[in-house]
Amino acid sequence: MGALAKSNEEQIRAGLERLAGRDPGLSPKKEETRRRIIDGATALIRDRGLRRTSMEEIAERAGVSRGTLYTYAKSKEDIVIMALAEEQLEQRRSILDLDVAPRERLELLIADSIACFERMPLLARMVRGDADLLRSLERRPEVLEAFAGLDDERVWVGVIREAFGVTRGRAKRLAGTLLAVARVGPHLVDGAVERGRSPGELAEELAGLIVNGIE
Repeated sequence: MGALAKSNEEQIRAGLERLAGRDPGLSPKKEETRRRIIDGATALIRDRGLRRTSMEEIAERAGVSRGTLYTYAKSKEDIVIMALAEEQLEQRRSILDLDVAPRERLELLIADSIACFERMPLLARMVRGDADLLRSLERRPEVLEAFAGLDDERVWVGVIREAFGVTRGRAKRLAGTLLAVARVGPHLVDGAVERGRSPGELAEELAGLIVNGIE
């Protein structure tokens, strides 16, 4: 992988880990508590929305006291940011794994972008118009920049060049096309269930067709 692409993706991963509250120094017990808080908040916000979810409810769902909750996050906005960052790290960890083969990484990038609504419920709720979630991020522009990292054209250009050895100009044109497909992808998989398929399965097959063609 080119030095620029590797550096860019390492920065994305480090930024997301910081926002998610991941810390190698956390004890196993504290890491388990962090995950319970994130999982509880994600479930509540996914089902009820940010406005109708309180810090008290998040603490109760996570099985912690309010005092403990506030040592991990000072506000619902902080928890939203942690949960969104964890969501991206979990669902896209293979893309950020620099040891995965370039063509496989490109397939994963395409598939996850297409099936993001199925795999990333908070992102899905935000994109579908949860104004409270959007406002919680708009107050933190540095956070928005970190979340946009995997949609950064430079990431796609780097992976495409590694996968196919094309020029930067060609890779940039292909990246623009694939980003356009990724942005309409969620609409392409809306009818997947009607065809007896999950959106994820359909997204993976479509990604394979794009990268490898029909064999």
